[in-house]
Amino acid sequence: MEPKNLIISLLLFICFSSENCSGAIINVDPGTSFNLTGSDDQNVINAAIQSANSGDTVQLESTTFHISSPIIMKSEVALKGNGIGATVIYCDDPGSNFATQNIINCNGITDIEISNFLIDGSWGSLSKMYAASNKCREHEKRVYLSGCSNVVIHDLKMQYSA
Repeated sequence: MEPKNLIISLLLFICFSSENCSGAIINVDPGTSFNLTGSDDQNVINAAIQSANSGDTVQLESTTFHISSPIIMKSEVALKGNGIGATVIYCDDPGSNFATQNIINCNGITDIEISNFLIDGSWGSLSKMYAASNKCREHEKRVYLSGCSNVVIHDLKMQYSA
């Protein structure tokens, strides 16, 4: 093997076997720069996503995140929780304007992962309110994908969302 090829091979090996070459983990939890307030947590989550570089992971810690508007995904960023029983995204005030919006919006982006948490659309409290008038479908909540590619969604549970 030529010395030039050997050096390139060695550098590639070091890069792919080192954590420094993989994306950073941005933790979203109390005690970090992305500290939760207990309401409008989508602002903190969205700030973490927007600050992420290609290949980074926004890690949602084991807690309940209260949101009142959508989470907006970005290309080449992963959004992960610590498990369906541990990390919950809860939609506050189901009777508000947010009731007709998506929970997570993915528009024209690529190479994303969404995994390991529970989304509670809080639709259960709307059921009785709208059952008689058959308006429940107006309050569906979802992960919305439009014009996206290389999307991986796994270990995600949605309840009271549709």
